Amino acid sequence: MTTLIEREPSMGHLLGALDLLVRAFDDDPFYVWLEPRASLRAELARGLLSFAMSGATVRVATSGDDVLGVIAFHDPKLPASGAPRSLSAVASAVLSHPLRTLAAGAVYASVLARRPRGAMVIELFAGDEAARGRGVGKGLLEAVLAAQPDRLAAIE
Repeated sequence: MTTLIEREPSMGHLLGALDLLVRAFDDDPFYVWLEPRASLRAELARGLLSFAMSGATVRVATSGDDVLGVIAFHDPKLPASGAPRSLSAVASAVLSHPLRTLAAGAVYASVLARRPRGAMVIELFAGDEAARGRGVGKGLLEAVLAAQPDRLAAIE
C-alpha cells in the first residue's frame, strides 16, 4: 500500500499520531523519570505529548487509516496543527509530580526560547515499529526539511 505524507492530517490521523507517540516514548528515560509507575505513564505522556502537538505543525505518514510515522515541529511561519489537548492528563501530572512537571516545563520553555529567531525546531519524531526500514522516517524528514532548508537550527 502507498505511504502518504499528510500536510493537513485529519483529526483521526492526529489521534493516531498521538497514540504512536505515546507508544514510542513509553520507555523514554525522561518519561520514566517523570512517572516511574508504568501503569500511569501512558496517561501522563498522552497529556504532555498532546499539549506539545497542539502548539506544533504536524505531518503524518499514513497508509490508509494507519499512521506509520509522525513529525511535529515549531515553525513560526506555519500554523499549529490544532491537535486536541488532554488537559486532564497535564493537570494530573502537575498534581501528582509538581516539581518534576515544572522542571519538564522549564526545559521545554528553555529549548523554545533558545531557538534562533525564525528558525524551525523539530520537537517530536517517531515511526511505527512495523514500518521501520520502509523509508517512512526519511520521507517525513525530507518533506519538512526540503521546504525550509535555510531555516534549520541546532539547539545544544
